[in-house]
Amino acid sequence: MRQLTPLLRYAVFALIAGGVNLGCQHLTTLIYQGMFALTGAMMVGTGAGLVTKYILDKRWIFEDRSTGVKAHARRFSLYTLSGGFTTLIFWGMEYGFDAIPPAGRFRYLGAVLGLLIGYVVKYQIDRRYVFAMSRAASATP
Repeated sequence: MRQLTPLLRYAVFALIAGGVNLGCQHLTTLIYQGMFALTGAMMVGTGAGLVTKYILDKRWIFEDRSTGVKAHARRFSLYTLSGGFTTLIFWGMEYGFDAIPPAGRFRYLGAVLGLLIGYVVKYQIDRRYVFAMSRAASATP
């Protein structure tokens, strides 16, 4: 994985996490199709994609070697918080495309576009705020 450029690694990981997200959404809608099914599926998918992307980003993108419960809890909390804004982008796109007649037909197209935009924004936020301390620490001799 190291031989890939960081941008290519990030793109591959975004595809993996996006696939986990949309796969979990699809499975959730197969199990439950009642009231608020779309919102529930989006919540399940977002949670699964978030954990997947955090694990991959922490190690392979930002090279964060911190260990321990306290360090992981702090970093994951910041990572999740930074994802709040980008989740609004993603969910807004998915809800918007879901509303295009015939209802639901373009939902996943909106989800993919929303994830794409969200991951570009999230990378900038994570690089500057979430993992900035770990990059500075690893650069210090």
